[in-house]
Amino acid sequence: MKLSPTEIFNNKKIFFIGGTGFVGKVTLSMLLHNFPNIGKVYATVRARDKNESLNRFWNSVVTSPTFDPLREKYGAGFEDFIREKVVPVNGDVGNEHLGMDEAEAREIMQDCDIIINSAGNVTFNPPLESALRTNVVGTNNVLKLARMMKRPALVHVSTCFVAGKRSGSIWENEPVVGYFPRKEELVGTTFDVEREISDCARLSEQARQEAEDATQQAKFRELARQRFMEEGRDPDDEAELKSAIFRERKMWIRERTTELGNERADYWGWTNIYTYSKSLAEQIVAKQDDIVKIIVRPSIVESSQQYPFPGWNEGFTTTAPLILIALRGQPIIPVNEKLVLDIIPVDMVAGAMLGAAMNALIDDKPPLVFQACSGDSNPNDMKRIVGLVGLYKRQHFKEKETGNKLMNRVSAMIEATP
Repeated sequence: MKLSPTEIFNNKKIFFIGGTGFVGKVTLSMLLHNFPNIGKVYATVRARDKNESLNRFWNSVVTSPTFDPLREKYGAGFEDFIREKVVPVNGDVGNEHLGMDEAEAREIMQDCDIIINSAGNVTFNPPLESALRTNVVGTNNVLKLARMMKRPALVHVSTCFVAGKRSGSIWENEPVVGYFPRKEELVGTTFDVEREISDCARLSEQARQEAEDATQQAKFRELARQRFMEEGRDPDDEAELKSAIFRERKMWIRERTTELGNERADYWGWTNIYTYSKSLAEQIVAKQDDIVKIIVRPSIVESSQQYPFPGWNEGFTTTAPLILIALRGQPIIPVNEKLVLDIIPVDMVAGAMLGAAMNALIDDKPPLVFQACSGDSNPNDMKRIVGLVGLYKRQHFKEKETGNKLMNRVSAMIEATP
C-alpha cells in the first residue's frame, strides 16, 4: 500500500508538548515546513501565565534559527502563517491537565488527532522528585489528556539509554513492561513500575523525615551561621538566619534525594536517575491498552545534518567538550578509541518522530518502539570522532583571520589523538 505523508497530515490537529526544547523546535519547524497543509498545532510553552507563554513563544521559539527555512519560504507572510497554524498553550506536564482547566483541556483534546510528547527532564542526576515530576507524573498527566481525545493517540519520546548498563545489541521488540537492565543477573526478581513509583515517593518522604532529625537541624543552623560569617553578615540575626536555615535544609533534601535516586537506579542497572525515570515512563505508556501509542528512542542527539541547515546546534551537547578542549590545544583526548559513541543528528530524530506520528495516525496497532540511533548500521568510534575533530580544527585555524597568524598555523598542525 502506497502512503502519502502529505495526505496523512492533511488537516490534522496535533498537540505538541516540548516544542520549546532542542529537539522540539526542529520537529515543530520541520512539521510546518514539510506539511503546510497541517490543520493546526497546539504547542505548549511553559510559563507563569498566558501572556508570558505567548511572549516566550514569539520571542524565544519563533526567533530561533530552526525557523529560518520557514522565514525564507514565506518571507513577509511568515508571521501570518505561524499565527494561522500554531496555537501556543501555556502548559506544564507536571500539572494535571498541564495546568489548563478541565473544560479547556477537553475542548482542545476533542479537536486533536494525536499528541507528540517530547517534554522531559534531561538532567542526568536531578533530585529524584524533580525527575519523577516531569518524566513520570508528567507522562501520567499526558495519558489523562489523551483519553479525552476521540481517538487517543500518542507519540512518546524517550531515549535509547533506557537499556541501562548493557552491552551488545538492544532490539526494538524487546519487552518494555517489567524491564530492568539486570534482569538476567537477578534471576527471579520482578520489576513493577507502580510499586517503584510508590517506593520513590517513600524515599522522598524519608529524606524529609531525616531532615527533621535534631542533629541534622543543628547542622543546618551551623552551616547557615558559617555562611553568614563568610558573607560578613550578622550570624545572630535570628530573623534572617531562619530563612537561611530553611535554604540549607532545602539544599540538603535535594542532595539526599539525588543520592537515594542514584543508588536505586544503579542497583537496578541504570546509569543515572534520568535513564531510570525515562524507563519508568516508557513502562507506564506501554501498559496502556486503550491508547494508540508509539515510543521513539533517540540516542545522543547532536547537530543537524540538513535541517534547518547543516551543523545547527543549541546548548552544550555531548561532543561539545571534545571540540572545545581540542580547539584549546589539548593534544590527547582521554577516551577509549574503540568506544562507539552513538550519536544521531537532531533533524533525523525529528524525522523519526514525524514518521512515528504518521504511523500512529493510520494504524490502530503500530509497533511500540522505534529507535533513532546510529550505533548498529553506522557506528562512530571515538578514534574516528577525535579524527574528525582534528580535521575541523585544522580547517578552523587555517581559515581564522583573527589572532596571531603564526600561532594559527601552528595550531592547525597540532591535532588531538585519543
